[in-house]
Amino acid sequence: DENSDSIVLKRALALQKNTQIKCPIIAEVHSPDNAFALKLLDKITVIQPKNFIMRLIAQTIKEPGLSKVYYELLTFQGAEVYFWPPVKSKNSHFSKNFVGKTFREVIFNLSSSSLIGVVRKDENNVQEVKLLPEFSYVIQENDQLIVIAEDDSSIGKTSKIFKPLENNIDINSTSTKESPSSRHVTIIGWNSWAVILLEELNLQLPSGSSVDILFNSKIKSPPTSELVDHYENLKITTKSFEVLNVDVMQQVDWVKTNSILILSYRDDFDVQESDALMLLAFTHVKHHRDKSNLNINICCELLDPKNQKLIEGNRDDEFITGEELIAMYLIQLSENKYLKEVYTDLLDETGAEFYLRSADSYFNNFENKISYGEIVNEGIKRNEIVVGIQDRKAMNDYSSYTSILSPNKFSMHKLGPEDKIIVLADN
Repeated sequence: DENSDSIVLKRALALQKNTQIKCPIIAEVHSPDNAFALKLLDKITVIQPKNFIMRLIAQTIKEPGLSKVYYELLTFQGAEVYFWPPVKSKNSHFSKNFVGKTFREVIFNLSSSSLIGVVRKDENNVQEVKLLPEFSYVIQENDQLIVIAEDDSSIGKTSKIFKPLENNIDINSTSTKESPSSRHVTIIGWNSWAVILLEELNLQLPSGSSVDILFNSKIKSPPTSELVDHYENLKITTKSFEVLNVDVMQQVDWVKTNSILILSYRDDFDVQESDALMLLAFTHVKHHRDKSNLNINICCELLDPKNQKLIEGNRDDEFITGEELIAMYLIQLSENKYLKEVYTDLLDETGAEFYLRSADSYFNNFENKISYGEIVNEGIKRNEIVVGIQDRKAMNDYSSYTSILSPNKFSMHKLGPEDKIIVLADN
């Protein structure tokens, strides 16, 4: 509520003064001004839920299919991001087998995990988190590796090092990156957090993209004309409605729309009333999309995690987000507060981000199985780190696919042109 930040500030000041506290202290703050003030306390790591949630939604709108990747990384089910070796452990194996080697060499030394960055320390022991450094960077004794792995106990345990072929006839090394095409997003609902979402979409979507906003006319602070005209990369239109029904659904441009975002009314209705309206909108949108067999990605924001179970299904082109993701994020930061810098980099419009590359931009031949290590090697030639694959069952079908993060580099895969390569890249 409106007093939550002041209570958090009071507790943070008390914890800051306690000299016995050595563990991470994570503060959840809503106001940007209050967040700035709390960041002045050196013991406190500050997160702003609206920034995290809206930037995550923007990523999944920009690259439908990435929601599954982020969800797996944030939960404790499947692959996670680790800093290795742990700071408190003296790891002779790390010193012997990794120190003095280049970043590229270490990528192949880690047979069942994906190296995505390094944590460097200067002479004053100040820590710097760097994703996607130069491949020629030489690992130092005080460095930590940032890796995606199923379990931290498996990191560094390598019985055999993968050595890629100099030339692989199945790999298309002359291919250029696909040019991004403009996207059309329909937003149903509105709240104050959406301003951050529009800022991110304006920065991340290709020029010529557009956004339609449909919202309940009863809300107190609808999107203004100044807001609509503010973004140079986005063409934004707004329409209000009194009751969400079939007639409102006819206002959606079903032919043009790539993604539909159902956004909560967190500012104007209580949690359950807002969620009820979102569930109604989701039901309408899903029915129309499935009846017409349209390939449209749906993202729905719900405030009560219990309500997510009402609409969770088997389709992978439906992403249900909300407060539960903040809880997962808090838990991860409580184990390693420096993970905040990793996620800030991943979700920000600058720096390294996850992308989905089409398999036919990587391969000349789909008749043969190919080792995952060869795919990783081709990614390095393109200055990007391959972290996994998405095995899809039909061309451009988001409804059914399997994401595989950090498979063993010796594992063999038979991919088709409809499949995707998950990469970490600068663009």
